[in-house]
This record gives sequence, C-alpha cells and structure tokens, in this order.
Amino acid sequence: MRNEEGDGSSFTLDPNWKGLDGNVTLRYDVGKMRAIARELKTHLEGIQGKGSDDGYTTGTTSSIMDHCQLKEAQIGMWDDALKFGKTVGKESGGSKFHEAYSAWAQAVVAAIEAIEANADVYAKTNPTQGA
Repeated sequence: MRNEEGDGSSFTLDPNWKGLDGNVTLRYDVGKMRAIARELKTHLEGIQGKGSDDGYTTGTTSSIMDHCQLKEAQIGMWDDALKFGKTVGKESGGSKFHEAYSAWAQAVVAAIEAIEANADVYAKTNPTQGA
C-alpha cells in the first residue's frame, strides 16, 4: 500500500501488488478487524490487573512479581538449574520471567491498538466498509 497524501489519512492499493504469494489480492474487512480486536481485548484481563484475586494467583504480570520470585534453591541445585539460576538472577528467578512476560503483554496491547488503528483508517478511507 502507498500513502498518496503522505499524511496517513489516505491509502490506495499499489496496482502492482500481487499478495504475499503472488496470487492473493489485498482485502480488508473492517468488521472482522474490529471483531478480532474485541476478541483479543476479552483476554487482556488475564494479563493485566492484580496479582491475586480471592486468594488465587492470577495470570497477570503483577502475579509474577507477587508469586514467582524464585530463589536459586527453588529453581534447583543440580548443574543445569544452577546455570539457569545465574541467567535469571541470584535472588529473583522471577524477575527475568516478569520482564519477558511484561514485554509479551505489551506486544499484545500494541497489536490490538494497531488492528483498531488500521480499521479506523480503512473505515474512514473506504466508507462502504462502515464502522
């Protein structure tokens, strides 16, 4: 796709674009894009919010900080466990896991935002698609 205006408000399909495999034409369905974003949003509660709820550990990034701070002895004392423990931190095996899990959670949110932004642009530039 090319932005003919250069300001992000108008997109046209490159007439020479043949799809990823050379046979598929580009098609957008704003309704499907919004449905995918809504579906993904329903799962955000599982990765955002409190670390505990009614005495149970949640799957949120906060739960890792609340409940997954492992020490070397908890990771294990055999050779491979000790080596792994050194890669994740002497006193907090959960900190590196928290860092990776948080980055993944942020990527999920960014993907949802990108889908919504693309749907907004396409709906605006192709009124027949609707909102």
